[in-house]
Amino acid sequence: MWQVVTTLVATSVIRGSRQGDSHGGVYLIDIDRQRVKQTIDWNTATIDWQGRGWDRGLRGVAFDDERVFIAASDELFVYTPEFEPITSYRSPYLKHCHEIFRYKRRLFLTSTGFDSILGFDLDENRFSMGLHITRRDHQLAAVLYDNGVSFAGKVLVFPGAKGSSGWSAYWHMCRLNGTAPAAMIFTRMTTKIALGAVVSRVPTVTDLDGDVFDLIDTGDLVEVDADEGLVTITKR
Repeated sequence: MWQVVTTLVATSVIRGSRQGDSHGGVYLIDIDRQRVKQTIDWNTATIDWQGRGWDRGLRGVAFDDERVFIAASDELFVYTPEFEPITSYRSPYLKHCHEIFRYKRRLFLTSTGFDSILGFDLDENRFSMGLHITRRDHQLAAVLYDNGVSFAGKVLVFPGAKGSSGWSAYWHMCRLNGTAPAAMIFTRMTTKIALGAVVSRVPTVTDLDGDVFDLIDTGDLVEVDADEGLVTITKR
C-alpha cells in the first residue's frame, strides 16, 4: 500500500538578519509528521546589505518536471529535485523579485524594482518578455517591453521610482557596466529617482509642461537639455 506524505516546499526571507547570518533558505515541511528540514541555507556574502530586506532571502519556488526554480532578489536559480544547483539566469530588468508563478510553458516573476512582471521561457531557457505596470488617468496599465531592446545610450522616459533604496543603486551599476541611458525623463520626483539620476550621471529632467507619455513614442528623436530644462521632440 502506498502512503501519501504531504510535503510543502517553502522559501523564506529573514529581513532582520546581519551579514554572516542566514538570511533565508528553502525548507521542506512535512505536514503529517510536523517536521521541518532546511535544504538550502541562503548565506551568501555577496549581496548588498543596505535597507531592510533588500537583497536578502529567497523569493519563491516553481517546478518544471525535474527542475526546481527558485528566485532570489535579482537572479533565477535552477536546482535538481534533490536541491543540487544546476544553473542560474539574470535579466537587467529583474530587481527585487518577490514572487514567481508558472503558467503553461512560462515562468512569471515580479520585479518590484522596475514595477514590472517578467516572463521566462521554460523551453528556450531565457527571459522572453516583460510588462511594465504604470498608472495612467488613475488606472493601472501594462506596457509590453520591446523584446531584446536595451535603453543603453537612449533617452529613457518613465514615471519615476518605486520600491526600496536598491532602485537607486541599480543606476550606478548601469553606469559602471556601460549600459546607462543617454538621458532620463520622468514625471514624479522622489528621493530615489533623484539619487538614481545623480549616480547615473546623465542629463535628467522632470516637471514638464505636458504629459510625456502622450507626447513621446518609442522611436521618436528626443533631445534633452537638462541645463535649460528643455526637451525637443521630433516625431518618427
